[in-house]
Formats: sequence, C-alpha cells, structure tokens
Amino acid sequence: MTENKQQKLIKKASIYIDKNRFDKAARCLKSAYTENGKFNALIFYFLGMMHEKAGNYVESMGCLCNAVEFLKNPNNVINKDFEYKIFWYLARSCSTAGLNKNAIEFYEEAYKRCNLPNKYGILMTYLYTMVAANTSPARMLQGLHKADEMLPDGKIEPDEMLPLEPRRNDGKIHVAYISPDFNNHVMGYFYPPLLKYYDKSRFYVTCIYLNKPKDEYTKQAQEMADNFKFCLGMPYSKIAAMLKSMRVDIAVDLAGFTANTGISLFRYRVAPVQISGLGWMESTGMKETDYLITDKFMDEPGHSYITEKPLYVSTCFCYNKKKDFPVSAGAPCKKNGYVTFGTMNRITKITDEMLITWREILNHVPDSKILLNSPSLHGKKVRFFVHDRFKKAGIDPERVILEPSSKDYMLRYLDMDIALDTYPYGGCGTTFEALYMGVPVVSMYGERRSSRFGLSILNNAGIGELAVPTADEYAERAVALAHDWELLDVLHKNLRTMLENSTAMDGRRYAREMEAQYEKILQETREKNAVNIVSDLG
Repeated sequence: MTENKQQKLIKKASIYIDKNRFDKAARCLKSAYTENGKFNALIFYFLGMMHEKAGNYVESMGCLCNAVEFLKNPNNVINKDFEYKIFWYLARSCSTAGLNKNAIEFYEEAYKRCNLPNKYGILMTYLYTMVAANTSPARMLQGLHKADEMLPDGKIEPDEMLPLEPRRNDGKIHVAYISPDFNNHVMGYFYPPLLKYYDKSRFYVTCIYLNKPKDEYTKQAQEMADNFKFCLGMPYSKIAAMLKSMRVDIAVDLAGFTANTGISLFRYRVAPVQISGLGWMESTGMKETDYLITDKFMDEPGHSYITEKPLYVSTCFCYNKKKDFPVSAGAPCKKNGYVTFGTMNRITKITDEMLITWREILNHVPDSKILLNSPSLHGKKVRFFVHDRFKKAGIDPERVILEPSSKDYMLRYLDMDIALDTYPYGGCGTTFEALYMGVPVVSMYGERRSSRFGLSILNNAGIGELAVPTADEYAERAVALAHDWELLDVLHKNLRTMLENSTAMDGRRYAREMEAQYEKILQETREKNAVNIVSDLG
C-alpha cells in the first residue's frame, strides 16, 4: 500500500469519527495499518480517540499505549505538534477509569510536549484529575498557578472598547453571573436560588451564558434574570468590554476551571468585585478573584488555604430540586433481607484507598452488596476493568453491581440503603440527590475543600454526625448504620422532609444572605477605592 493511500484512509477515518460513524472509521484505520508502518502511531491515536468518544475507555487506553510505543520508533511519522494529544487522550481515559496516578503522569508528559496555546486546555483536565487524586493543597495551588499563567493578559484593544451605558439612577446593584451551565447540568441544582429569589428592588441581574445547549433550564434562567446574554464563541476581550460598558458592580463566576469557563474574564477586571464559587471545588489561585463563596464547614475560619477572601454564608450549596420524585417507602434492606451500599459518584473519584475502606465495610456487614451507577460504565470492558479493581482490593465481584447511568437514574437511589461518599473528591450533587431520595450518606473529610462537600451538606441537613475525618471512623459509621435497620427505615422515610426544612434547601434565606454579603463587600470596596483615589491625588 502506498503512503499516499494510507494517509487518505487515516484522513477519511478522522472524518468518520467526527460523525460518530465508528465502524467505518475502524475499517479505514485497520486497512491503513501495516507491520512496522511509519503511520502506526497516528493510526492508534485515532483508534484511541474513537474509543474514548464511544465511551470505551479501556479500549482507548490500550490503543493509545500502542501509539506511545510506536512513538519510540524514530521512523514513525507524526507531526511533533500533534504528539501531545496521544498523552492527553491517554490521561483522560485513565482518569475516567479511576487510574488517577497514571493519568497525572500522562498529563504532565502531554503538557511538556505541547505548544503554548494548547497548554491551558491540558491544564483544565489535569486540574480535575489532581482534585480526584490525593493531591496536597500546596501541589493543588501549584497547578492552579500554572493555569493562571496561561490566562489572557487582560488587555482590551481600542477597537473593542464600547461606550459606557448611563449610570443607573435606581440605586440597584448590578450583578453578572457568568457560567457555561445555564442548562441541564448538575449546576442546575445550585444557581436557581440566586436567580429565582433575588430582590428585584435592590439588584439588577445579568447572566452571561458561555455554552451552546438551549433547553428548558436555559429558558428558565432567561425568564428569571433581567438580562441574558449568549456569549459562546465571543473572544474574552469582547465579553469583558461589554461587561465594563454595562457598569457591572459584582461579577460572579460559577464555573472556575471547568469546560467553557469564563474565569478568564476576571483578568480584565470586569467589575469592582469579582467572586467565584459553586461550580469549581477548589480555590482559583488567582489574585483577580476577590472572594470565594463558602461556609464555615468548607473553609473553617482561620484554617483555610484558599487564596481568596472567604464570602461566608450559612451553606455553600443550596439545593434546588429539578422535579419531583417518589418518596422512599422505607429502607430496602427490610424487604431484601440484606443491606445495599451504593454510590453515584464518577469512577474517577474512586481511589484504591477508598476501595480498601469499602472492603472493610463489606466484610463487617454479611451478605451486603455495593451498587455503582456511573456514566462511564456503559462499556463492557470498562465494567470488567472496574470489577477487576474491586477484586484486586479484596472485594468479591459477586457483591458488586455495576450499572451505566440512565435518564431515570434517580429512581435507583430507592434501592440503596446507605450511600458511600468518595474521598478526597466527594460528591456534591450526588450527596444532595441521595438525601432527597431518603438515603443517608456517610462521608469522610480532610484538609482539601473537595473532600468537605459532605461535611457541609450533612451538617446543614441536620445529620452532621455522618461526616467523619478518618477512614476508620468512616467504616465504623457505615457499619453501625448498616446494622440498625430500624434507624435506616426512619431515615429513609424522613430525610427528604428534613432536607426540605433545612438551610440546605432554603432558597430565600440563601438569596438574602448572599445579597447582604454583596452589599457589604461592595460598600467596603467602594470605600477602599475612594481612599486610594484620595491617596493618589495627595
């Protein structure tokens, strides 16, 4: 086969992958492969990318590992600017399968090999994996500072500047919420109270939407806000110029370092007060972020490593249910005759250390099972791989139920007796979901913010004793709860009411507290700026 024909087949395969026509792509790539061929690294890269897109993460890892081996052959032809993608996709597949230590190594290799414009994209996914791995706060901040260095320089070109809008004469504070998640996303649990219950006599609210999907949740956000801007695809400098022209008083980033984020806008100082929170689980590490939304459980006063000033409210997260679901009729164990533990957290969050702790729990609760329901479990080989991880941790695979997520996944909580949170990256949306469906959650926390979601949520829900600081206590709480079927039954029947009556679901209180903080910090900022102006004049 000529090299020209091989290149044509590879290009054809890439087009098929973009169109999700994976069978045809695989045939093209198989035809292009030759023994010791010079394009084999490229062929296995596309196979790996194809499998990742199809949700077959184990197959993706195998193909990408082959691509790495072919890269060692100097005769292999591949664009040097393209090499980093092999390691990037390999890192992503490893992370999805829960192999975070391996993923971090591959992310670092990808980062070293890529050119400057692509480093930021790698860092975004790298930071997520660092959160899931047991990374120290100091190393986490180092990663954040690297990402900070990749952000825009904060300069707006003269031809991008817009005329200032007239100053408001109604005394309202202008707040801009910036997010890619005004749609059917987990953040839909948390931002609605800020839009639904804000005081329209004191605040004017703009939403900056940085994503493509438009669904019923997008429409609801449009209806609740005073102003809603679709900004996907706009350069950050132009969005920044628009926000400046609108005389925004407070800009609130709701995504941090996640996909399609608007955190880069803070580099342009788009408002006198810039706040981040809710959608990102750690500090931003940016000097331009003035405050971080939090509570005393997430960031204990005087004992937090965040680089921002803490903006304290009673509960960092206020849960807003998306729709009604059946109330639990009681603990499933009373009907089944055995206890079912479970988690809906992503496989990425399940560390080997967590598996050891779960093994101890299962060993002390005879006949118990554990149910995992996760988006990454669609592929058969992924499920086999995860079963093998449990087996290597000393857990009988017969006691492990693996399921891919479905549209009605919430109903599966009704089959769980106890939800087991992950560590050091705990569940937030999943913890609220479990409690709302009547399932008690056992959680472990440490120094890192990402491990303290459960501590905050459970305390605000009135069952803080289920959040503990050590693995031994975590296992003890889970085992003790598993042996008390009557208590489990009472919790299943009453947890929803407890949650609904707690600060964790009091949207009006949450909005009032946030607004009081907005007014306070904006006044402090204005006074500080006035003093600085006087000082400069003197």
